[in-house]
Amino acid sequence: METPDRSTGQREAAAALAEAEAGAARLAADTTLPAGYGWWIGAAVAAQIATSAIGITVGSTAALLVLIAGVVLFGVVALDQLRRFRRANGTYLRGFASRAVFGTSTLASVAYGAAFAASVVAAFAGLWVVVGCCALAGGVAYAATGRRWLRQYQGDPASHARGESTLVLAALGALAVIALVALLLAS
Repeated sequence: METPDRSTGQREAAAALAEAEAGAARLAADTTLPAGYGWWIGAAVAAQIATSAIGITVGSTAALLVLIAGVVLFGVVALDQLRRFRRANGTYLRGFASRAVFGTSTLASVAYGAAFAASVVAAFAGLWVVVGCCALAGGVAYAATGRRWLRQYQGDPASHARGESTLVLAALGALAVIALVALLLAS
């Protein structure tokens, strides 16, 4: 009875691993954001921030409908960006979905939170031009964090391809809706 040559098996495994790592590196280098990503996601976030500031501070049925429209607009644009990313790259990456589209990176969360808070404060003060400027700044910053994610992913695909699970994203979305409802009830 012959024993298999262990060194041959180890060499084959090492070669297969090296080939897989090279493939992952090629995929990362070739990954692109969908055409117009920055414009679409930035505009959707800016609109969502501004409409939320209106909905929270104005206190009318029309303002509430404006707020809901902003949330729906963001959802439609976000889902479209996920679809377009998959079509452009032939793959789905949780890192793109959670970090670049749904803003779970620290920088995206801080940019969004600061723009949202400033917009709401400005809305309570009746400074509607400032509301628009804050919302626009939040949208630009949010879009920039998506581009930053892509550069980081290309530099280290293993660390940046992962993101929060669908369940975690759904839970975060539910918490955001609950917080928004609480703000509406308090205003």
